[in-house]
Amino acid sequence: MILGADMMQRAVAVPAAIVLVIQGFVILFVVAADLILRKPELLEKFKGFLPKKYRKGGETD
Repeated sequence: MILGADMMQRAVAVPAAIVLVIQGFVILFVVAADLILRKPELLEKFKGFLPKKYRKGGETD
């Protein structure tokens, strides 16, 4: 992944630190999605943090 960050930095003139942050977010979201697919009860646990209008069956304003 670091090689990709270097190539992107040279091709688009984006700082390598920004590329590494973006790669970190991609890894975070992939791991989180895999975790939620393997353990759907975690999604139910974290739905309590969402406002009611975003929960399934919640109010729509």
